[in-house]
Amino acid sequence: MASGSQSQSQRTIDESDTHVSETQHTYIDVDDDETVHPSAAASGGSQSKIDKDSSKPPLSEVTFHGARNSKNPGGNKQWTCIHCKDKFTSTYTRIHVHFFGAAVGKKTEIKRCSAVLRDRGLYERLFTKKGIVETFGALERNVVDLKIERGLCANGIPFNVLRNPHFLEMIYAIRNAPVGYKPPSSEKARTVLLDECVRDVEKELAPVKDTWYTQGVSTVSDGWSNVIRSPLINELAVNSRSAMFMYAEDFLGVEKTGVEIANFLNGAIETIGPSNVLSVVTDNAANSKAAGKESEKVYPHIFWSPCCVHTLNLIFKDMVNAFFWMFETYKRGKDVVKYFLIHTHALAIFKENSKIELLKVAKTRFASHYILLSRLLKCREALATVTVLNSWRELMKSGDENSRTTGENVAKTINDDLFWEDVENILAITKPIYLLVKFCDGEGPRM
Repeated sequence: MASGSQSQSQRTIDESDTHVSETQHTYIDVDDDETVHPSAAASGGSQSKIDKDSSKPPLSEVTFHGARNSKNPGGNKQWTCIHCKDKFTSTYTRIHVHFFGAAVGKKTEIKRCSAVLRDRGLYERLFTKKGIVETFGALERNVVDLKIERGLCANGIPFNVLRNPHFLEMIYAIRNAPVGYKPPSSEKARTVLLDECVRDVEKELAPVKDTWYTQGVSTVSDGWSNVIRSPLINELAVNSRSAMFMYAEDFLGVEKTGVEIANFLNGAIETIGPSNVLSVVTDNAANSKAAGKESEKVYPHIFWSPCCVHTLNLIFKDMVNAFFWMFETYKRGKDVVKYFLIHTHALAIFKENSKIELLKVAKTRFASHYILLSRLLKCREALATVTVLNSWRELMKSGDENSRTTGENVAKTINDDLFWEDVENILAITKPIYLLVKFCDGEGPRM
């Protein structure tokens, strides 16, 4: 690092803001993972000013040193400020910070320009120079980003909304809105605007509905529960063009018999048009199957079809239950996962030795047996490491007798080579079914 000292007047300016001590040399090494693309400097090791591009004003206020022969066009470069004459080694981002300061909430990791700090006119001239707002709006953008982040957190909105194209359209619309625009009231949003939104969606779905007359359609129905545990049955219209959600009906207080479900299905058929419906698709439950047969009586040209994915999942479960060794292996693997997820101390030890987590698959998840055992096999090495650690031995000594017994059984399972051999055999046998389930459960037509 080159040596040199600053004048006493320069060292005393804004020391608290720059985080630079009095004895520090004029070259300041600053690490930054951001890259820059300034125009090329002169070669041969001689000093030269960078091309004064009007779109990048701060680069015209510094002098770069040395040839730019690095593979990385950005990275740390040596430069001198033409105003304060201080020398630094940093990236393009730090050049901006040198003149204008760091973003809100961030530390200034490079010494501020003493000339700019003394001369407000110089600061305004640099800041208002052509292209400065467009090129270096990072400070202002950071403030806006923070407001958006706080709005998401305060309302419990998932961060994935930032990937939603409709959210981006909203941001663009607000940016182009007239000066003084205010958001609509909650009363207007849940009444007038909601009705207009429904009409707009119906207009967008009109081309999809037109295909019902030429390609036909299948009605797909399934039961589920919402966040307040209301028993709902939904209805979808599906053909080779796309799948469209029609509506859902609350069956709270209504017994889900074959006749009641059949009446619900027949209502959807009438809404679409009986001549446009080819089939009715439900799961394989007894009441759903009875409902399909009732609909076939009313509409002879419409046939009932069970859900392909649900059928494959039942085959999966029947196979595991039919072979004792499969059932026993799955049960032992499930006990291992359950033990670690319930006992927080054991889970902490496991996470220290594994980059992936164990999965406790819900019963309603298709191919849950395969998913659980597949992830368990990937964690085999980490699980084996856990059982030989001193922290695991100490855990086995503590706790009540039931916990110690369960932990010892889990350790035996983890160190049992025959168990892992059975796991590999189950995965090899059931993998074709799992791949077929995954294929049929994807988006778009599968026929």
